[in-house]
Amino acid sequence: MRKPSGRWLWGVGLCLLAGVSCRPLPSSKSPPPTGPEQVFSGFSIDAYTGPQKNWTLSASRADVYEREQRMAVETPHVLFYKAGQLSSTLDAQHGSVRMDSKDMWIGGQLVMESTTGVRLSSDWMNYFHAEQKIVSTAPVVIVRPGSVTHGQAWEAKPDLSELVVYNQRVDFDSQAKTP
Repeated sequence: MRKPSGRWLWGVGLCLLAGVSCRPLPSSKSPPPTGPEQVFSGFSIDAYTGPQKNWTLSASRADVYEREQRMAVETPHVLFYKAGQLSSTLDAQHGSVRMDSKDMWIGGQLVMESTTGVRLSSDWMNYFHAEQKIVSTAPVVIVRPGSVTHGQAWEAKPDLSELVVYNQRVDFDSQAKTP
């Protein structure tokens, strides 16, 4: 039997080395998640500043993205509190909550009602928890006893006090009532 020449062994070695080098190297990073880490039905969460409750959010579904520190919610219902008392409610089609800052984006046929009789309808809003402020550039309709205000862009406190409406038109009607 003939002994393989050094040239042949060298060729086999190069082929093996080429085959090994063509494979992708294993990555230390895991691939980005394609979906939520957790999914809840009939979800509810409370947000506090110290011992004071600021809001309670209930939703028919919540998709939790822990790596992104956010959750996507369907049909959110939010109760806002001021000094421990209910001050307003909010209903919409969907939203997103930042788990780290407690900020929210809520949208889709948004309706807010204060305990003082103010009703606000808009397309969407941003809620900034640290500032206790709501801001939106969406169209808005505000119904108060005796008047209806239409505008483009608005901001307010969660109890709908300090309400500022930009590019507004006010219709006064002694028959206007909150629904």
